[in-house]
Amino acid sequence: MKISSLPYSTVSLSSPWFWAIPTFALLAMLIIGITGTNQPLFLYLNHALYLPAESIWINITLYGDAAMVMILMLPFVAKRPDIMVKSFIAAIIAAFFLHGFKEFLSVPRPPAIFPAGLFHQLGHQFSASSFPSGHAAAPFTLAAMVIFLVTDVRIRSAVIIYASIIALSRIATGVHWPIDILGGMFFGWFAAYLSMKLLPTSGNNLVAQRIVTVILVLAVIHLVFLHDGGDKEARILEVLTPIICFILSLKGLKSLFLDPILTRVKK
Repeated sequence: MKISSLPYSTVSLSSPWFWAIPTFALLAMLIIGITGTNQPLFLYLNHALYLPAESIWINITLYGDAAMVMILMLPFVAKRPDIMVKSFIAAIIAAFFLHGFKEFLSVPRPPAIFPAGLFHQLGHQFSASSFPSGHAAAPFTLAAMVIFLVTDVRIRSAVIIYASIIALSRIATGVHWPIDILGGMFFGWFAAYLSMKLLPTSGNNLVAQRIVTVILVLAVIHLVFLHDGGDKEARILEVLTPIICFILSLKGLKSLFLDPILTRVKK
């Protein structure tokens, strides 16, 4: 199927694939807010998710970082550049929501509330701007976009599992409340929907595909060669993952940039 013939979305508004995740997030936030169980639930999950090999969660949570999630889109340039472009636009929309709420609400994080010995703290610790979780929003933005544009149930299920594990990692590392995770889940999903609704044909635009691809390649360069502010335990994956994504995108990069030049030269 050609990119230009792809539908606006493979998911109808009445499908559980569309409404189940955001509805769950909203209802769960409401229940937690009404019952006042945000802090007790955090402590329970933080201890339940604890692993003796602490670096496991530190490495898992790496894949919720906005730059890393964007780089995970790069291999899509080969066969589904529409997903890459729409996800990138959705990520920008999500960033506006996230930073707006973080600055306006300024909710303190667990390390600012609980003494260090009461829960497990892993990796870099933050004390402010807790709601909503950006590390939950980023993977759920990508997951929503894949679900909107891909019909394979196995792929849909896989991206939901991926996003859910990343979201839980924020509780396991001790930096976000459950309600932060649910907020990130909702805003990520909503941002993907807005991207589809407001710019339904953006993914088909060749110029947009090239611009987003260049930005993602620059993100690869940044993470591999310039970034030094992450957790040291996750540095190997922080370097390997962008390199692998770049290698997987080479065929798409060739067709997007090199092939048009070669075609013009032959003419």
